[in-house]
Amino acid sequence: MRLPSKYNIGKTLLLGLSMFGVSVIWNVYNAYVPVILADRFLMAPILGPIGYGWIIQLSGARYNFLMIVRPVFMLLALISIMCVTKGEAKQGQNIH
Repeated sequence: MRLPSKYNIGKTLLLGLSMFGVSVIWNVYNAYVPVILADRFLMAPILGPIGYGWIIQLSGARYNFLMIVRPVFMLLALISIMCVTKGEAKQGQNIH
């Protein structure tokens, strides 16, 4: 006699494999993005966590306050990226 199954095995396996895939991609992202940021924007990976730590400390350890501050930082990052011109400065070239 076979008991009825409450869960669809196929959907359960798909969900588990999806979560595994997301965790693998997230770990790869966390491993390589700081290296890329350090190459392109020297102080960003150093000052970013320090700035967030100060904000958390000043807000009295209320992490939900970061939801207000993050869009401001994203806007500042967008503005600074828009000011970047294509290519790199060559040695001896004036940068304005």
